[in-house]
This record gives sequence, C-alpha cells and structure tokens, in this order.
Amino acid sequence: MTLHIVNRSPFQHSALRECLEVITEADTLVLIEDGTYAASKSFSEGRKLEQVMASGRAYALREDLRARGIENQAQAKVIDMDEFVALCTQYNPIQSWF
Repeated sequence: MTLHIVNRSPFQHSALRECLEVITEADTLVLIEDGTYAASKSFSEGRKLEQVMASGRAYALREDLRARGIENQAQAKVIDMDEFVALCTQYNPIQSWF
C-alpha cells in the first residue's frame, strides 16, 4: 500500500499522469497544492483517475482547494491537515510526485 502525493498542476506538469500509470488498487492518492486542480469536477484525466476517485481512495487537501477557489467542486474526499498527517502515518512507502 503506497500513499501517492501529487502537488503539481495537471495542466502544467506530468506528475499526475505519471502517478496514475503506476498506482494500484491498494494505493491511495492525495492531491495537495496545485495538484488539487485534478480534484475539480471539470477536470478529466481519463478512466484511471475516475476509477481512483470513485473508489474512495482519492483525497484533496481542504486548505489548498479553498486557496484555489475550488473547494465546492471537489470530487475527491476533502480532508484537513490533521487527516493528511494521519494518512501519512498509515502508509509505507509514501511516493511524492513533485
């Protein structure tokens, strides 16, 4: 079980696409910083992202969604910083996509 953390905008970087190429059904995805744009209902990266979002294994950091004005558009589960830290303690390894 790997925790994948993506912080780069899917509009300007390939980090999310590269992450989705290796993520498995046992893994979890957390979108932070500009990576939260991928949680927006208007964003589409294809079937793999849809599957991860639908599985309940995709999270987006509330503070970062709010800072970008897309908190109400999130299709991932919205979490706060304490929940993010808790996820980080549950997974090994953690893969950051920067």
